Amino acid sequence: MKRKEKLETMLKIQEGINQFKLLIEIQLDNVGKHGKDFSFIRKKYLHDIDIYNMCIIRLEERFTKQLNTLK
Repeated sequence: MKRKEKLETMLKIQEGINQFKLLIEIQLDNVGKHGKDFSFIRKKYLHDIDIYNMCIIRLEERFTKQLNTLK
């Protein structure tokens, strides 16, 4: 993989991380609006947030791996 391709991959990974962070904000907003009245919906939203956080961790690992091979 050439340097330019690695940089493009890193950019895509960063965009993915930002997208998951946006999804977390949306789910937190939903928890605040609907979670008080419906506990099963609150559990689902919190579960989704946990999944998104795991995805962010995985993408950050991939980003670090790409960064280390870039040097």
